[in-house]
Amino acid sequence: MAINVVPGQTLGRGDLSINLTDAQDNPQNAAVITYALYYIDNSGPVPVEVLIGDPNRVPVNPQIGEYYAAVQIPGNAVSGEYRIKWTFKQYVSSSQQQVAQTFNVVGQDSQLLVTSYTEQEWQMIHKLRMHLRDQNPSKFYHFRPPEFEGDLGQYNQVFGQIWEDAELYENLEASLDQWNTLPPFTGNMTPSLTRLVLDHPAWRSPILWGAIGWSCFQLMANWTADEFSLGYQDVTKVILPGGRVLEIPIGELWEMAHGQKCNDPIHGLLLSGRLGVEAVVPATGEVRQVVLDDVLRHYTPRKQLVKVTLEDGRSVTCTEDHSIFCVLGLGIIPFKAGNLKPGDKIVTVKDGKVQEVAIGGIDTLPPMTYTFDLSVPGPENFVLANGILAHNSYSIGGVSLDLEKSSKYQTLKDSADQQFDKSAEAKVRTVKFVRGLSQPRFGRSTRASFGPYTARGVLGPRAFTVFAALSLVPIAFFLTQAVELLT
Repeated sequence: MAINVVPGQTLGRGDLSINLTDAQDNPQNAAVITYALYYIDNSGPVPVEVLIGDPNRVPVNPQIGEYYAAVQIPGNAVSGEYRIKWTFKQYVSSSQQQVAQTFNVVGQDSQLLVTSYTEQEWQMIHKLRMHLRDQNPSKFYHFRPPEFEGDLGQYNQVFGQIWEDAELYENLEASLDQWNTLPPFTGNMTPSLTRLVLDHPAWRSPILWGAIGWSCFQLMANWTADEFSLGYQDVTKVILPGGRVLEIPIGELWEMAHGQKCNDPIHGLLLSGRLGVEAVVPATGEVRQVVLDDVLRHYTPRKQLVKVTLEDGRSVTCTEDHSIFCVLGLGIIPFKAGNLKPGDKIVTVKDGKVQEVAIGGIDTLPPMTYTFDLSVPGPENFVLANGILAHNSYSIGGVSLDLEKSSKYQTLKDSADQQFDKSAEAKVRTVKFVRGLSQPRFGRSTRASFGPYTARGVLGPRAFTVFAALSLVPIAFFLTQAVELLT
């Protein structure tokens, strides 16, 4: 998650920083380290880096392994996206390594960061970040090739924590609001995170569980910006009621279902669940007809496109993260198009049977503003008109998501919500019990439950106890007489 800064702000330790460690995670200084600042010009079809000032700036090194950029954002800085690139060597003879971090310059009126928190609020933010494991190992860069990062030229080697402090604070407040409104209402007992930590520390855990749920939902929402999809002209094969097959570009199919042409009969057929597609059962390779759940459109102006062309001339154009299937063992599994290479064999379908066809070539194309996909519950894939098998997207609450990543977010969110609900059930019992032992004068205790508080014309605890004991005498006498009569 990129940090936000404002014109005129002086950056210091902990802002644009990097921590270097050796293979054993021990802090280590670099033999050589510099950094450069860039403005990202997004006005064209492809983002362009514009160098700002010296390309070999020297960072501040306050302690072993820690470096930060001590710069002041100019007062006339243009709002937008920026990038800092760190270039360093472990030893003088080592190969050069480079990582990058994105940050945003925003106007003073647009700054959403909370500039100060109470000690108790910082505690909750820190606890939430620890629970989320938001430590991002790339922020503490190891002197070894990163295992899951791609080419820096594609801007994938970007480090930094996933959530900003301000976002975690908002999630904590949302969780607290939700907690307070659950029965019994407790808004008057915990009006803020600070008071909650001071007065009700036992409630910190459920608030953290609720905030974890909100944070996972943010990941689900953010993923839509990186959604993978097919190009507008990729032709889908849709099966209409009665078995008639319609071959149509996926972008045009979306327009019939949701866009400017949604008065088309396709819209009604989709809503009624009467549109079908061909799909393949991954475990068995069986080809079957399944119901098409939705046609999705994604905003992908920064997603690199890949055109995969088979040896027989068939092709599919999709974002680099879109998955195409390959045979593995007795089943088929998805592979990202960006990781495929000529000679690899992918799954196609012909006459109701799975076939493998080798890739003849792969070309990279500039991004498209919008790309498209289908949601196919069950097999989670669909066959294009040319027979190529493609992975699908699916939707949670109207938010379209990549199956693999978003399902993990959804699982995390569901687990956090379950823990929050369990705590809410305990809250109902605990709050009602505590309030039952509460009297204004005597607080919460067994003694406080012995009747009303003392005031003029009202019995005090001692008088109330004596009065209650005397009141039991007639009852005891009556019970004694009843026992004698029965015997």
